[in-house]
Amino acid sequence: MPNINNFWKVIIALIIVFIIWVIWHYLGSIVAYILSAAFLTMLGTPIMVMLRSVKLGKYKLPKAICAILIIAGFYTLLAFFIALFVPLIVEQFNNLSSIDIDKGLKNVESSVYQFSEFLKKYQLAGEEDPIIQIKNGIREFFNTKNLFSIFGTAFGFIGNIVSIITALFAVTFIWFFFLTDNELLYKYSSMFIPSDLEKGFDNVIGTSRNLLTRYIFGILAQLSFVTLFVTSGMWFFGVKYALLIGFFAGLANIIPYVGPVIGLSFALFVAITTNLDLQFTSEMLPLILKIGAVFALMQTLDNIFLQPIIFSNSVKAHPLEIFIIILVAGTLAGVGGMIIAIPFYTIIRVVAKEFLSEFKLVKTLTSDL
Repeated sequence: MPNINNFWKVIIALIIVFIIWVIWHYLGSIVAYILSAAFLTMLGTPIMVMLRSVKLGKYKLPKAICAILIIAGFYTLLAFFIALFVPLIVEQFNNLSSIDIDKGLKNVESSVYQFSEFLKKYQLAGEEDPIIQIKNGIREFFNTKNLFSIFGTAFGFIGNIVSIITALFAVTFIWFFFLTDNELLYKYSSMFIPSDLEKGFDNVIGTSRNLLTRYIFGILAQLSFVTLFVTSGMWFFGVKYALLIGFFAGLANIIPYVGPVIGLSFALFVAITTNLDLQFTSEMLPLILKIGAVFALMQTLDNIFLQPIIFSNSVKAHPLEIFIIILVAGTLAGVGGMIIAIPFYTIIRVVAKEFLSEFKLVKTLTSDL
């Protein structure tokens, strides 16, 4: 039995978790702004240190100027990516709405016929000819109104310009002050910490910052690798929109485990819809297999070399731990939960080790920290 002191530690920990949940539930957007700014600060801190080391005669660049340069550089890079990828996305959307369905189906007529016979054999088709049903279904999918509905659902947040501008302004404003005073968040947080826990709080902040920084840079390295590898593979096999596919695959790969499937699905979708004039057996099927091979090789290299470094070494947790935590987070909070699961779990482990190290479970889960 744990002593009364440990009992109250557990009670306090549960109360803190409940308070965090309430704050996130009612003030989620504000918390998201602060967390986004903190994330960008972690990325910008090394650049800040480098800029501060630059001297103009006897003087260093002021922190405010360094912060402005970093923020301006970030938005310049963001504008570059928007200018690069948005036209590709719009062009692909226009291509989808003008696809000649009959011409494409003619090239796969043999396969469609075999599929039709399969449906008839097992009585899975209605009275209408399955080929006509398939054609009508594909036409309906590529109907312009449906495409607008699909893209509108996926990217509906883009339409809310006011919210986006508000979020960008809020994040940028907070980010600026975090860069100019990297202890600002710590100062405000420490106001709520009792004096006798300040040392432990300092250890939590230091360890969490170190682990999360390593994790973030690991994720960026993974994104860059996947983007470069997939883009090169698509370009080598002559797939259109290779850069768009590669960049999307890199972003999707941030979602643990299911990201590569999403990236592959997108690649196949783009490749098939932009090559409906190809003969299915002799040209389309080999192209599909080549795309699958690129993603399979990429995922193999990612699993063997990158993920052990990012998901295990950077946050110092066992791969099975990480897998279970991601599954739980995905069940409770969907894709968003899967993305933030590892950073959130890392912070919890650091806090538990610092303040609840008497418990055997905590000792086991934090032995590598």
